[in-house]
Amino acid sequence: MRSLAVYDSAYGNTAKVARAIHASLEKHGASSLKMIADVTSGDLQGIDILVIGSPTQGGRPTIPTQEFIDNLPKEVLKKTGVAIFDTRFESSEQKLALRILMGTIGYAAEKMAKSVQQRGGKILSEPQGFIVSGKEGPLKEEELERASTWAAKLAQT
Repeated sequence: MRSLAVYDSAYGNTAKVARAIHASLEKHGASSLKMIADVTSGDLQGIDILVIGSPTQGGRPTIPTQEFIDNLPKEVLKKTGVAIFDTRFESSEQKLALRILMGTIGYAAEKMAKSVQQRGGKILSEPQGFIVSGKEGPLKEEELERASTWAAKLAQT
């Protein structure tokens, strides 16, 4: 199995989650890790699993992440299983107004998964959200372990 984990990161938290996912996938076969801005068309050739991660910004993925998804070649999407994650605040820990806003606008992972599916991609797993404690982090305790466990399950699909 060959996998590629790609990510965009604003404060380093999404990068940490992507590294944990990559390390877990690497135990099950060849795996690469790249920032979205550094991915080439050659990186997408011959992979079985593509993991895409982004911070949630205003309920959406970053612009580079959405552009990456929008430009994925259809032949890659036909042959590759895709898994999606984001980093986000935990709504239950926010004040009422922010909880309502978060409930209304949602999170990046679900929007990214929908975009991939609309382009003909196969989503391997429910999109995942990994929790950061504040705008700049840090990640909530045990989120990296949860990311690693999720990636191990992806490798078995």
